[in-house]
Amino acid sequence: MKNNREQLLEKICTSINDGDVKSFKELLVECPDIANMNVYEGTVISQTLLHYAASESRMEMCAYLVDNGISTNAIDYSYMTPLDCSANKGDFELVEWFVSKGACVDGDVRGFITPLISAAREGHYKIVEYLIQHGADINRLHTRSNSTALDIATAFGQGKVVEILTSYGALKAHEEFDLTIERASGVLWDIHHEAGWILSSKFCMNSIDIRLALINEDKKNKILFTIGSHQQIPRRELMLSVPLEWPINKQLMEENSIASFPIQFLFTLAEYRLTGGELDEGCVFGKQDTKWSHLMWPEKIDGFIAVDYQFGSEADPGEYGEETVKLLLLVPIKYPKTGCPQGKKLEEWIEKRRTAKWAANALKYDHINDEKRL
Repeated sequence: MKNNREQLLEKICTSINDGDVKSFKELLVECPDIANMNVYEGTVISQTLLHYAASESRMEMCAYLVDNGISTNAIDYSYMTPLDCSANKGDFELVEWFVSKGACVDGDVRGFITPLISAAREGHYKIVEYLIQHGADINRLHTRSNSTALDIATAFGQGKVVEILTSYGALKAHEEFDLTIERASGVLWDIHHEAGWILSSKFCMNSIDIRLALINEDKKNKILFTIGSHQQIPRRELMLSVPLEWPINKQLMEENSIASFPIQFLFTLAEYRLTGGELDEGCVFGKQDTKWSHLMWPEKIDGFIAVDYQFGSEADPGEYGEETVKLLLLVPIKYPKTGCPQGKKLEEWIEKRRTAKWAANALKYDHINDEKRL
């Protein structure tokens, strides 16, 4: 049986459906704090009233909620924002309004979809161009399909959207490219042929690039790997396995959160290597080390151990003369009560991890939920 607050929330939703602004405001005046309650709380479609109003294109109601303290960047159960809802709906005026009120043009960094992808999928080409012109990341990946707005617009037959995206330089996630002319082509060849397809996404900071590859073996994980730390001899590059749905985007390079941890950690370690830091199999990178303790570590992980993962041949030695590039996989570890394994126990741990499945060596998606939703 529904309690009074649930009944009141239901009446508010009805007023949104009906476009009854007068009743909507009167109900919220009666119980102001209900504006912070989620519709369908506790279910897989839980969302804020602002999401609900945006989905129904109720601008005046959206304005009332924002004026009364609801953030334009509020998130729902899947980290979607109200701007996602209005872009999906095709309400150009409401999209403009949300952006003018400070809504992040790319949505939440953890969101599996973006306003641009929502608009592209539905063929709302004016919104697509507006979002691009206001700074949207044109090649950000849909985290569940690891595809770009151009991929999705093409798949849904949205020709006008494809034309606009292409004119602004959009890429497909699975672009064909010539490995032989790419930086560190031997490393790319090794990963591309032994692990999985390398996506077009590239994240750059100083002299380090981070690339993504989808793993053919299990279809549940992807690899982040560095290009650039091989400049230091002996030559090393780093890999990190994460769940397929883990968000990886440019926005994460600019913040410190658990979602951003994989990409920030790789950049930090690569820079550490370039300044002469030790990087070889068996190296332990603990969360208490001041060189990377500033990062927001997943709660259930104490550190990472570098492992010479056995998934294929090493990079082509011809590219770097006599020096080959060793690809080291960073494997997460939760220490036992006795602390970090050492000596023979560490050797045994590494031996198992060298040939373990990618999923066994990966971060878990549950780690992202260690962070409280904002």
